[in-house]
Amino acid sequence: MEHNALETVVFSISEGIARISINRPEKRNALSLQTVRELQVALHLAEKDASVRVAILSGTGTRVFAAGADLDELPEAFTTPQTAMAYDQLVNQLYDALQTSRLPIIASMAGHAIGGGCLLALACDLRIAASHIKVGFPVARIGLMLSPKEHQLILAQITPSQARLLMFTGRRIDAIEAQTWGLIDIAVVQTDLEAATAQLAAEIVVGAPLAIRVTKTLVQALSSHEDVERSVTEAYETIYTSSDLKEGLRAIENKRVPKFLGR
Repeated sequence: MEHNALETVVFSISEGIARISINRPEKRNALSLQTVRELQVALHLAEKDASVRVAILSGTGTRVFAAGADLDELPEAFTTPQTAMAYDQLVNQLYDALQTSRLPIIASMAGHAIGGGCLLALACDLRIAASHIKVGFPVARIGLMLSPKEHQLILAQITPSQARLLMFTGRRIDAIEAQTWGLIDIAVVQTDLEAATAQLAAEIVVGAPLAIRVTKTLVQALSSHEDVERSVTEAYETIYTSSDLKEGLRAIENKRVPKFLGR
């Protein structure tokens, strides 16, 4: 699928930055299974373009970043434990694609991120949000459960007690409080969000792609305690055979800005 065939996602590339935006404002940017698949397609398009160094994930408009699962699909998806597990596995594929992508991914949150919308942001590498937005996990108010993968995403950022508080009560907290908890990395006023997101992406674009990729992999492996030995071995091989490292050292010696090529 090419980007012009995407129906619920807007995709573009400019100056080393891929921009991926959920485009379902009439549905509060809800994550239908079609949207979940199209987000993966857009991410793949970004990854295969060698010019892309970072991706920004957002939602169309300023009301909602992503509202979570599409409620129209849930009655059928949650008919039995087996259908619910199958549904969760499809959504988990998107989380895994974001976490294992070669690209650093910024969630730029101009609107609220409740339930699956907040989980989508947590699967990204960094989260920058308008300070007024709310985040939360209203599972007890609906009667559903998050998947084990989704629990992992939450527990990677906040304490078990904080996770229980949010899920037991369905409480929504604003981005300022969420930042102190660790759910949000940067909170800015709404009018500054676009510029602050662009600035963050620009800072990443000029870095060495291999160093950033290895950092992402190692943080993930060491945090989850999975594939640590393999990740460390591959990281050493990647960095200490790279042309980018030689370029970076030469640039320091010659007091100039390095030109990294990602190899």
